[in-house]
Amino acid sequence: MVTKRMRRAAVAAVLAAMTALAPTTAIADDGTDPGSKQGQSNERGPSNQPGRNQPGLSTEPGLSNQPGRNQPGLSTEPGPSNEPSPSNEPGPSNQPGADKEQGQSKKQPQNLDLLEYVPVDEPYEEDEPEGYCTARTGPTQREVEKYLRLPVDGKQSPADCAAVKAFQTAQGITPDTGYAGPVTWGRMRLEQARGNPNAARKCPVRSGRPLVCVDLNRQLLWVQRGKKVTYGPVPIRTGRRGYRTRLGWHRVYHRKRDQVSEIYGSKMPFSQFFDGGQALHGISGSIYGPPGSYGCVNLAYADAKRLWGALKLKDRVYVWGRKPGT
Repeated sequence: MVTKRMRRAAVAAVLAAMTALAPTTAIADDGTDPGSKQGQSNERGPSNQPGRNQPGLSTEPGLSNQPGRNQPGLSTEPGPSNEPSPSNEPGPSNQPGADKEQGQSKKQPQNLDLLEYVPVDEPYEEDEPEGYCTARTGPTQREVEKYLRLPVDGKQSPADCAAVKAFQTAQGITPDTGYAGPVTWGRMRLEQARGNPNAARKCPVRSGRPLVCVDLNRQLLWVQRGKKVTYGPVPIRTGRRGYRTRLGWHRVYHRKRDQVSEIYGSKMPFSQFFDGGQALHGISGSIYGPPGSYGCVNLAYADAKRLWGALKLKDRVYVWGRKPGT
């Protein structure tokens, strides 16, 4: 059973990581900044040439190092303990709020990606007074204010909180206390992109085979054929500082549904490798968890599963931009 104290300690750990590190890479994260320049090369080259990571030899820890300690019920121990499986795939049965007898609040979201990171001493779930709205300024305050067409001053106000809280409630984000955290801003970016994610024409328009568009600036991914979007957009998590996801043109050269990292022994479901050890693959923790992966493009487990069915070998991948904070 995840107690209130455990949950608050976990949130405190995330906030500390967020202030020290910038969310970046796309596979798994262990909550530390390696500080190495490994994986930063944007040179294309043969993606499976000797000297670069081969399928099965990815330097990504995979799912086991996801910020599980920052989410209720997810292990941070290396190995498959927090990997999706037939018994623990994301779903109502093992999501927060599914088991009232375990002490979980009805307000817990069914989706861990809707569990906002809040300061440790903020009221949470059952502690929230009726209609509670926080006076705290969040780390994405300015971005959230701009999205909601509020006066942009980067400081929380009663009007700001009421507007943010209304958005959180509509999206199912918990706790919906008006705190401008990374999950709230991430959902806003996703809402902005719905319908026409390529409005800025950053992803090339090509006829024929599907093209995977990876937008590091907004941490979004979609697939398009010509001008038609055939998949997404969906939120992603890409390379952290020192392990940035490689830019430019790539091609899916290896696919393995049940990939396991030979270095970390952790699972990387629905892996589709596009450049060396960097792959598109699923995770079981929150897609908004800091600081990022070691270069891979992380997707929510269900999104990675759908992407697996949308692509084939030799489909192209185009990556541009820069993840905020890297």
